[in-house]
Amino acid sequence: MKQFLFLLYFLPAAVICPQQASDTTAVRYVLHSSFFELYHERAADQSVDILQKNISFKVDYTKGQNTFNFLLERNDFRLSWLNKKSTFGSDVSTAGYNLRMGGQSSWGMFQLKGVASVYSHEGTLTPGCEISTQILFSNELLHSIKGEYSLSNSPYSASVRFENDGISFGNSGYVESSCFSVMGSPSRNMHLTISCSRTLPAGRNAANEFSYQDKYYLQQYASQLEYRLKGTVYKHTMEYNAVDGSELDMLNAGLTFGYLAGGPGHLFQTTLSQEVSGPAFVHTTTIGYAEGGIKMSGEVESWPFTSVIQSMVVNRMYGKASVSFHSFNVQVNRQQRLAKWCDLSAHVLWYGITPTIEYKTWQPLFLVFGVKNVNQAHSDIRFIHLFRIGVEPVFHLGVVDLSVALNQYVPILVKQSMPEQAATPAPSPTTPKAQKKVQHGGTYIAIQISRAL
Repeated sequence: MKQFLFLLYFLPAAVICPQQASDTTAVRYVLHSSFFELYHERAADQSVDILQKNISFKVDYTKGQNTFNFLLERNDFRLSWLNKKSTFGSDVSTAGYNLRMGGQSSWGMFQLKGVASVYSHEGTLTPGCEISTQILFSNELLHSIKGEYSLSNSPYSASVRFENDGISFGNSGYVESSCFSVMGSPSRNMHLTISCSRTLPAGRNAANEFSYQDKYYLQQYASQLEYRLKGTVYKHTMEYNAVDGSELDMLNAGLTFGYLAGGPGHLFQTTLSQEVSGPAFVHTTTIGYAEGGIKMSGEVESWPFTSVIQSMVVNRMYGKASVSFHSFNVQVNRQQRLAKWCDLSAHVLWYGITPTIEYKTWQPLFLVFGVKNVNQAHSDIRFIHLFRIGVEPVFHLGVVDLSVALNQYVPILVKQSMPEQAATPAPSPTTPKAQKKVQHGGTYIAIQISRAL
């Protein structure tokens, strides 16, 4: 840890050490806070909460070709589900502080950027780092070549309830990522960027008696083509993600009592956009398509909750599932200058999603001679329409800018294949009334205050 604190102090200083004398200095302070409630449900027998909160303070200092960045933020994520009629329940959360310090500087055609970070989660400090180098070229065909490497921290904690007992998971560890990209101009009005990257876990440290060990290998290939024609900019992006042999093992005192394996899986996305700008507006229209899928299998033994003898004859469960989807989306965004002191941005985004979900679970008989409790089903959702509506006014108050963003996801229509049912008889006077259920979500709110000097 002492060596890392030394790095945290001196790496940004080494990167931004002035190489050329310059009188150009700029400082920007940003305070940002956001709240995203994905889903909230309250009923007599069930409660569900999925939400994320963030607050951050950032400082950007620029002098000549040197830049220094400071960021302190707190992130909170919670996924809680409790059903009184079920023997299972869960509460997954990540909450902690993240401190990042970094710098960027240029020496002629070379550009270097370094970041050191510390993540504080439940009293445990986990360091991280990022470094990237970029070579700039003066010819028109090839603009730059860039390489990036990061070792980021990813701790989290979770609790799972089985019948009346519960266990807590906790881990701290790293995710290792590397990326290589090339930027060039095939013609005067055309810019092309091609990149490839890989991501994989770089070790876990158990923070509780129960922990997990994840194994995966994620590859990403992306390209962006930009073409400018007078006052219009056309962009085309493609991105392909591939997951090979992912696996998540659940551990108790270092011994595996369950696993979830997935792969191979993939996700492909592509977009085409048109941006038209004028003296007081920017109008952007984007259409996109995405498709992906993955197959999964898993096993859970019950010996963390019961005796080893019991788990040999009962409660062990196996399962497998496959998930795939196709999605189309259209987004229209407009940024408008209303006055010298106010800008307004508004957008409407439509998603059309076709999901396919199939799953099967079963339990073995004594000593695995046969199976029992076989459940096999597929999702009856055939098509989902989903809108996202957002507005963001920005107020220019002297040297201070204030922005308030509000996004709301609105489900429009869900088509399902409903089985035919016999006519339901009229309820008798003694039939209990349906219990009240409260459901809402899909709301994102963000407030940002910035000051430039």
